[in-house]
Amino acid sequence: MVRRTIHPEIPPRVEYEITELGATLREPLVALKNWSISHMSDVMEARAAYDSRGDTASRRSAG
Repeated sequence: MVRRTIHPEIPPRVEYEITELGATLREPLVALKNWSISHMSDVMEARAAYDSRGDTASRRSAG
């Protein structure tokens, strides 16, 4: 997904570029980013609600 080109120079130089396959991820990643931004308040609310429960059952099973 990323092409790495090493140039045998002093000092060494490395170039990175996205491949055609890697470029196909752009659209789904942008969609995921947009979803995350749109739903951030919902995620934060759910996290706060979970944290405030004080769920001791999950803590007991973890130890």
